[in-house]
Amino acid sequence: MDRKKKWAAQLCAGFFAIMVLATVLSRAAASILVAEVETGRVQSGRLSYSCEGEGCVTPVRTEQTFLWEDQQVERTAKPGTFVKKGECLVQFRMEYLKEQIEKKEDEITQLELQAAQQKISARESARVPQTVGASQVLEDARQTLNDALKKEEAAKRALADQAAESRARRQAAGLEAQKGENPVAEDGKQEGRDPAAEGRKQEGENTAKEARKQEELNQTSESLEQQKIQELEASLSEAEQGVKDAGQVLNQAQNAYDLACQEDAAHDLNSASQAEAARLSAEAAQLQVVTAKKALQKLKKYEAAEGKICAKRDCVVLSSGVQPGTITAGTEVFETGSGGFCLRGSVKTADQEKLKAGAEVSVQLPSGAKKLAVIKTITSEPGREGSTGTNGTGLDQGETDSSAGLFWYAPLPDNIEVKGTETFTWNTETASEKEYGQVIPLSALREDVSEAYCLIVSEEKHMLGTIQTAKRVPVTVLEKDGEKAAVTSILREEDKLITASEKYVQEGDRVRIKE
Repeated sequence: MDRKKKWAAQLCAGFFAIMVLATVLSRAAASILVAEVETGRVQSGRLSYSCEGEGCVTPVRTEQTFLWEDQQVERTAKPGTFVKKGECLVQFRMEYLKEQIEKKEDEITQLELQAAQQKISARESARVPQTVGASQVLEDARQTLNDALKKEEAAKRALADQAAESRARRQAAGLEAQKGENPVAEDGKQEGRDPAAEGRKQEGENTAKEARKQEELNQTSESLEQQKIQELEASLSEAEQGVKDAGQVLNQAQNAYDLACQEDAAHDLNSASQAEAARLSAEAAQLQVVTAKKALQKLKKYEAAEGKICAKRDCVVLSSGVQPGTITAGTEVFETGSGGFCLRGSVKTADQEKLKAGAEVSVQLPSGAKKLAVIKTITSEPGREGSTGTNGTGLDQGETDSSAGLFWYAPLPDNIEVKGTETFTWNTETASEKEYGQVIPLSALREDVSEAYCLIVSEEKHMLGTIQTAKRVPVTVLEKDGEKAAVTSILREEDKLITASEKYVQEGDRVRIKE
């Protein structure tokens, strides 16, 4: 019995020894295979932002002066130079200016001559209209036609008169012939009856002879009349042909007159257009004269100012924009500053929402001095060429900076002496305006292609004890700073967030918390 008890005690001791050995081996294996992790907690709070950048000391008020166009620079005040009111900022070469004045005067003289020439060209040139000659020819043709018509009418009347005269003569001759035939007939009937018939017969024969003689005369006269009628008909035909020819000449003269009217109308229209063009050219030439005279007046003002651009107030030269000997184009800018100095810092794009007015910034100048300054205003400056006045910062800021970006302005800290050309570096720490319900260490935040998440330590009880594994919890990132991230998730305050690990850990891996 004692032997059995002893054997049972040895067996139990051996079992416990094996268990202890297995535990030791398990612990040793876990220390080699299981990742050791550091953990953190989710909590409420604000984020802290660290901002830094560069800046420069700048005048409170800056001004841009555009240099005179087409002038030769003789000398300029150097950047950083303090200039009193009325002192010279830019000196232009007077010899070059006088040459420009002489050239402009010669140009004005030439332009005035051109304007006078254009005025003369605008006058209408003298000419005789073509209708003058054409109308005279037309009138002559009409007169010729009238003369031909009168001649024709006269020929017609002469022919008619001759014809009437011939008819009258023939009628008279016929009557005479009838009177001469009747006595002879009667004498013939009484022949042999009456002794006095012989005398009458003889008388009748005499009458017959006279009748024949008269007939011969009538025939001759008729022949002459017929010849005259033919001559009159020929004259009438000639007169009618003259009327026809005169009518054709009149038609030609009328066509020529109509064409001359059209040509005169076209010439008048062209002359009016040319005169209007010449008038406009004269006006343009006169405008050139006026413009040249204005330019001459400007050059005279430059000459009266002795070729100097002077400071309107006490200022410091920021930049000149030109070198001695340069011929200006009128786009060069001379910058000056006045009204004291302030700090101007550039803000990075990523820090635009983090920096607020009233924040304290630590400023370190090249001299090594480190001072605290309070931001007065923050403004976006997209480029301010051609603008004057304030820059929206509350400080009078002129037109010095043409670069775009976000800038803060702050008064100079006490006990700082500057010359207006210093640069500096700055940094500040600011807290977020909003307090977040869940803030986790930035080292606990992980991301993949699908989402942002974090790993927490999950504990499960097993036969050999409690096993710790990594569990994935999705999160939505609201904001980050350099050390923390504000999120929304199902995380609880007691959850242990894996913030660091000696090995790569993913969901489901066994882990152990670093003691």
